[in-house]
Amino acid sequence: MKEIVEKALREKQNIAVYSNSDDTTKFAYGRPLCMDDVDFALYLISPNGEYDGILVQEINEILYIERDEQYAQKMQTLCAEHRFPEIRLPSEAESVKTNILLYAKENKKVVALEVQYSGIDDITGFVETLENGLCTIKELDAFGQVQGTAYVETDRITQISCDSQNEQRILWLYANPSKE
Repeated sequence: MKEIVEKALREKQNIAVYSNSDDTTKFAYGRPLCMDDVDFALYLISPNGEYDGILVQEINEILYIERDEQYAQKMQTLCAEHRFPEIRLPSEAESVKTNILLYAKENKKVVALEVQYSGIDDITGFVETLENGLCTIKELDAFGQVQGTAYVETDRITQISCDSQNEQRILWLYANPSKE
């Protein structure tokens, strides 16, 4: 799979990545942003043709990849109606995980982290520090309220979602607290 992701990265092509063994009809669609020997980052496009953040996954979690011309044409039509942010990743990062976490920190994006293949978003919030393999997160709940601080070793993180529609909603709620 690594070669397929590398080729899509080089050619700036969108791909459908299937990695959910419980539901093999689900996939993530977008173009690879970067990769290393373990992980890759995908610039996500929603089924409606909108920007949907960045997903970091382990390459060995990929079940299969599709490059379907008919789906790609549909998505190209849908994408024409939307604006897509340019993502400039830090170049000094030693890994994909570090790269995306630094990007999130520098751009004040909310991240959702899966830890140890849990299958859920274990930690959600802002990246505060990233030093010596330890990531500090200012935790937020689903309502954008600060919940405390989480510390996680980056090698324990098995998936990162950054700036997806879910994280954008939490960021909006954080920035616009209810005035009860």
